[in-house]
Amino acid sequence: MDIGCGTGTDILLLAKWGFHRVVGLDVDGGAIGIARRRATRMRLASRATFIAGAAEDLEDHLAPSSVDVVLHTLVGNNLEDRYHAHFRSIARALKPRGLLVSCIRAWGYEENMGPGRVPPVAGMRRYFELSPGVSTHLAESGRAWPPHAPVVFWLGRPRKQRAAEESRRGRARGASRAPAPRGVARRRRAAPPAAGRPARSPPRTRRPARARSRRPG
Repeated sequence: MDIGCGTGTDILLLAKWGFHRVVGLDVDGGAIGIARRRATRMRLASRATFIAGAAEDLEDHLAPSSVDVVLHTLVGNNLEDRYHAHFRSIARALKPRGLLVSCIRAWGYEENMGPGRVPPVAGMRRYFELSPGVSTHLAESGRAWPPHAPVVFWLGRPRKQRAAEESRRGRARGASRAPAPRGVARRRRAAPPAAGRPARSPPRTRRPARARSRRPG
């Protein structure tokens, strides 16, 4: 699975190389539409699946422990929030011995740092057992100069138990905050009595009077 697959270049290349099932995910619906049309033109639609959405919502699309490898290329540079939900969802989708291959663009002062010196993106270490980050270069488009970008790579194995437990807690919190179904009145907590005033007892409800049956005269 490729997180942030764009128009599907890497996913389609993997399918062309013989991978039986590959999945691309991107929040850009337009890019996903292009990727699907490319897969159809290349006759790879039976192998390549493309999903429009965020990694945080993978539970809606993939079963737990169904993915062998996740490619996470430069996505960490674009995360603005929900770091923990992002990586927790990826860890949940990976198999217990699955592999995360992640890289981020490095700042200039990080380019020549030794292994393990560059800190990973927030949330990665919580849900993955990570290798030391290694600085290297990633080839870029020929229109860019220089034609490479300094990046830092990590390999990671999912911490399945932690991801599962926190996912269950998140669902439980969501269920407790869910609105009451229609027709079910919420129980309202009585307000405390004001100082110096006795608390009022709740009003008594009268039973409806039974209709007396009339004997025929």
